[in-house]
Amino acid sequence: MSQVTIAYSPERSASGGHAIREPDGTGCYPFSPCFEARQGTELLLRASVRLSLYAAELAEHQLKALPAGDTSPEDALRQLLLRYGARRMEATVRELQASGSRPDASTDFWRLGDGDLDELFLLLPPAGSKNCDYQQPLGRDLMCTATSPGDQTASQTWNGRLVAPTSRAICRDCTLPDSAVLCSNLLHPAVKGDLRVNGTTVRRVLSVMCDLGRGEAARDVSQCQAGGHACWQRHVAAERAAAAPVSPLGLPEQLDVQDAYWRLSFGSRSRLLGLTTAAGAASLALPCGSRAEFESRLSALADIIDKLKVDDALLPAMTDEEKKDKIKGSLDAVDLALQHKLPARHHASIATAVQSLRMVRQVRNIVQHGIATGGGLTAKLRQIGVHDAPPDWEGAWNTIRAQTADALSTIRNELRSALDDAT
Repeated sequence: MSQVTIAYSPERSASGGHAIREPDGTGCYPFSPCFEARQGTELLLRASVRLSLYAAELAEHQLKALPAGDTSPEDALRQLLLRYGARRMEATVRELQASGSRPDASTDFWRLGDGDLDELFLLLPPAGSKNCDYQQPLGRDLMCTATSPGDQTASQTWNGRLVAPTSRAICRDCTLPDSAVLCSNLLHPAVKGDLRVNGTTVRRVLSVMCDLGRGEAARDVSQCQAGGHACWQRHVAAERAAAAPVSPLGLPEQLDVQDAYWRLSFGSRSRLLGLTTAAGAASLALPCGSRAEFESRLSALADIIDKLKVDDALLPAMTDEEKKDKIKGSLDAVDLALQHKLPARHHASIATAVQSLRMVRQVRNIVQHGIATGGGLTAKLRQIGVHDAPPDWEGAWNTIRAQTADALSTIRNELRSALDDAT
């Protein structure tokens, strides 16, 4: 299942302040947030959260005893129900994507009673805190990575990005919504720190971009969350399957096997590997315990990819100008040769495998050049399934080794299949 978009349906969520009646006659809280999940234009699921009246009374009573600032118990309960619906819909979509299935029915009701209040209250943000993807711990300090260029409180860089000191209390008062319910279309927030007379700092959102090109975010960014602006969406992309772990020698062995199948397919003199020394390949088998070692291993792998050699005879006929335009690097040549030489049924798998190798090269470019756009190194690592680096550089390197080996294995299997067909 490809990307699914979740939207909030305000017109299906209100009941005019009157209790909702279930088919059995029992009453439900008047606010019943409704969320819709669509794949393209196809409705996959529409679900509403229903809270019993008794559970709502208990919840409001408990909320009165909690510090909530200017938020009334009624508003706090509505926010809890919105957060519950958004989080549950996202979790449901991820389960459907993982199983490759469709829901049994396109409409559902998620009914909550007094026995579900403990689960509901787990969604309360911790006191004095907010979940924000732009927070970055540096040692025991907390930094804001959404820093605007003119922020005079910023004095450090992280992964090539300007960062400013913050705290959980300062982040809580920033108008950027909690990441758990933040609209997926909100991009590039620029947050500026202002020093007050008493020496404290406040941070405020100066500007944002909207992937839909709408102006609501610029007018009031605090409403770019579920239940806020009507254009709110959450995009849920299918997660990449976890790569099977490989032995330290697994990746060098895959490179050797790949080269052998290339020569079997295109002639004994058509070597794919263009290694001039053994040091680079040997370093692929080494462990990795720091960012410096991670960068070194990644550079060695990228250098090997860059030195893949494709004979001109394997490429489609084209002028020098066309060749210059289409082949910017070794992977372009590999992709063109395989698409040209193998039947069409092999092309989709090859394109996916080559794209995996391209992403490894992109990670190396970000590390080497300190690129910060698009979220920098951390964001690119997340795209390839690495969510814990820093600090787990060993795990990040093992994941990249495994995914590179998988990509090479896919290309090898397509070459072998084409050979089998030919013989």
